[in-house]
This record gives sequence, C-alpha cells and structure tokens, in this order.
Amino acid sequence: MRAIGRTALTLASLLIVLALMLPTASYVIAQQSKAGAIVFHLELYDERGRPITSLGALSKPAELEVFAQVYAITPPDDPDVLKEVHKGKVRGVTLRLEARGALRDIAEGWVRFEEKRGPVTRDSERAVQLNLWIINKTSGEVVQRVSYYYTYSPKGILEGEERAYKVKIAVPKKAKGAGQSEIEADIRVADGCYGYFYWKPVYRITPNTYVQAGGPPEVYDHLLWRDGTWYIRTPLLTIYNAYRPSSPISASITYKSDKYTWFYVTIGIDFEVEKKLKNGDVTGGLSGKVYLGGKSLDMKVRFGEILSNVQSWEEAYIWIWARPVYVFYYEYYVDCLGYETYTGRDKVDFFVQDVVKTYDSQLKVYYIEGGVRREPLPSFIRDWIFNSTLTEYVYTYTLGPNQARLLSDFLKTYVDTCSADFEVPIGPVLATAVRRIAAHLVSLSVMIGPSISWGESETVYVEGVIKNEGQYYEYLYIRQSKLSYRKDPPWWCFWCSPCYYKVPVSLYIESR
Repeated sequence: MRAIGRTALTLASLLIVLALMLPTASYVIAQQSKAGAIVFHLELYDERGRPITSLGALSKPAELEVFAQVYAITPPDDPDVLKEVHKGKVRGVTLRLEARGALRDIAEGWVRFEEKRGPVTRDSERAVQLNLWIINKTSGEVVQRVSYYYTYSPKGILEGEERAYKVKIAVPKKAKGAGQSEIEADIRVADGCYGYFYWKPVYRITPNTYVQAGGPPEVYDHLLWRDGTWYIRTPLLTIYNAYRPSSPISASITYKSDKYTWFYVTIGIDFEVEKKLKNGDVTGGLSGKVYLGGKSLDMKVRFGEILSNVQSWEEAYIWIWARPVYVFYYEYYVDCLGYETYTGRDKVDFFVQDVVKTYDSQLKVYYIEGGVRREPLPSFIRDWIFNSTLTEYVYTYTLGPNQARLLSDFLKTYVDTCSADFEVPIGPVLATAVRRIAAHLVSLSVMIGPSISWGESETVYVEGVIKNEGQYYEYLYIRQSKLSYRKDPPWWCFWCSPCYYKVPVSLYIESR
C-alpha cells in the first residue's frame, strides 16, 4: 500500500510539474469541454421591409435556399491571413459555429499570440467573415449576396461564451439582371440537384509581401519584425505646410477608448472587377458599390501624439505600427456534380489585422506603438496618394490667425457626409506591395483602404485638433479619392435611397 501511495504521489507531483511547464497546453486541454459558439439568426425581409422569416421561425420560404461560407481572420504569424471555417447550406434560419476544428485552432492561435504581449482577456475580439448566397430554387438566380464581418472573443469562445447575431437581409423577388454572368443566368434546379457558391482568395497582400517581393530599399526603414511577423509604419495624420510665408500649423490625434479601438473593414463586390481594371477602368466598376463591412475590434488601448508647429514647407506625420491587409477573391459556382466555374464576380476586402501594442501593468492598459516623424512621407506612399487619375485636392475650410478646429468637426463636415464612420483611412501603404504582386490592383489599394473609425453611435473614440499658430490665414485641403462609397439605408426603410460619399485616400491635410 505504501508503494502504491508513493507512486500516486509521485505521479501527482509529475502532473503538477508538467502543468507548470506547459501552461498554454494545459489551458487548451482544460477548456475543451466548454466550447463556445458564434450563432447567426437570419431574418429575411421582402422588398417592402416586411418579414418573411422571424427569429422564432424554424424554416424559410420554400422557394429560397441559403448557402453560407465563413472565414476567420488568423493571427498575424499565420501566413494565410484568413481560413475557411464553414461552408454549407443553412438549415432553417440559424447558422451555429461551435468552437471546434479550424475555428477553435484559430481562437487558440490568437490567445497564444496575445499572451506574448500581456494578459489576455475577453475584451480582445477578432473577426469572422460571413458570406451568404440566397438562391431562388425555381429560377436558380442568386437574388441576394451578403458579405459581413462579425466579432467574437477568442478567449471567450474557448471558455464557453456564446455570441449571437441577428443578420437582417432584404430579399428581392428577382435579382437585378445588369452585370449578371452567363453562368449565373444558366443555373437551374433539376430534380432537387443544385450547386453552391463560394469565394476563393486569389491575392493575399500584407506587409510581409514587401519582403517577399523585394521592395525598394526605403521600404525597409518602414518595416518592423515583431512577434513572428512584419508590421509597417502607417501614417494616421499628415500635415504639409505648403507655402511661404505661412503660419505654423499644429495638430493632434488621440485614442482614449475605455472599451475598444475600432478598425473597419472595407468591402467591394462587382462583376469582372479584375477584367475592368485590366481594361483601364481604374475603379474596376466599384464606384458607388464599396461598403463598410463591419468591425474588427481590439482590446482596451490608448494612443496619442501631437504635431507641434509644422513650419513653412515642412511636412510631418503621426504614425503607428500596423498590419493592413488586402484580400482579392474570385467567386466560384460548384454544380451538383462537383464541377466548379468562375462566375465573373470579384470581391475585395481591406482590414487591419493587428497593431503593435505594449502592456502597462500598473495602469492595466495597452498602448499602441507609434510616434511622429518630421519629414516628408516616403515616396512609395506619396506616389499613390498623389496619383491624379485616382485622387484630387478638395478645399475644406480656412483657419484664421490663432484659430483651432476639432478634427471631428472637420471630418464630419467635409468627409463623413453620410455619417458612415469612415474617417481615418490607412490603406495606401499597401500600394507598393500590391504593385509587385498584381499591378492592375494598385488603384483599388489606393482608393479602398481600411480605416480607424471615428466613432460608433454617439461615442467618439478618436479625438484631435488642428490649429493655426500664427498670423496668416491658412487654407486647408485634403487629398480625396475619386471613388464613391455607398451607405445603404436601414433594411426597414424601403422608400429611402442610398447615400454616396467620398473619403480621403489618406488623412493628408495641406495648408496653403
């Protein structure tokens, strides 16, 4: 008995030692029995905003079939950027993604990645991309496509947290025929046998692409290797005091969120985007068809910098280390025999995968790493911001001597005319990398980019000031994209029209 007791004690001690040596592994094992889930409840409405399903309904109209594909954004040290975690028919009106298989692996990867920086909490949220195709089984038409981003907590989902979303979708009786490809028009349902659609990533472009493609030497001064991957110095706010004599200009930008910093996703879908780009349409047919596709959240963070007294003919900018990402997709149709065909539809997504942060253990808050550079923007950024085919100068307002304006007033009045929460674009830094992989996509990389949002509802997450520090009047201009963005009215407002607006390709402000 004593021998058995000593053996049991030795085994218990060994298990304790192993648990201390392998905290990550023990955490994963301990949580396997408590898997959480992301749940999507589909609510379908007709063209007049009347519900054709409800949250409590167990079925949808018999003539409709819904097919879903879900991608999850991976941690920055994973070269795939995003991975498919679900593909299949939606049975009834509910899609439930449990934290198993690929989704669980990605959630665990995020937890391990964030543990390198500091404590991991449920405040840290990451994104999944939900793609839906609503098909009329009688005609075979795709009457609606949906591509949205939704968030979840990697730590939470591993600990049994369940996140539920209502996905409200307007379903027209018939798809709009304009731009419909032959393959879409020929789809028919026979004997209950019909196929499905999916998005296939063709180009994945990140700061790592600069290194892989052998970018110009100056690019490497703007790259940082951290936590197993590359980040790029990303301008948030640039001031150029263009003429002499002129007054010194000061500016500041601050994130003071007690909850989250919000990084938006830009989504554009159209027919033969790539073909149009190759044929000289610099917008790829996407003007007026680019949307904000949801949010990708990050944990509690702080950031603040000041550009003080930018003198005549001087340029300076505030920047952060970030990982903006560009993904370009082809849409494929797979018939009931398993043969797949490119439909002619293309999609482009821009989002911020991550930013470099350091943890303050005393204040229990993360700080975004960044700073100020009192020098011109690097040429690989300037070349694309100032491409006259894609962008233009727009006068905003005049600052009198010693006058100051809130950055929020400036943006809401002259940029965010649709209240679309799209105010601090940071996408053009990918232009050189895109050029080296697929030159015809460069224009999209300039005009469509991820952004740091100004606010959500009434809560302002980004603050700042622009001030004229001298005696001369200063005329302020921004560099704006010629591409129109689109904000659709609420799903229930069937009598409302879309709102179209334009955004700066970078928050580049010039004083003249």
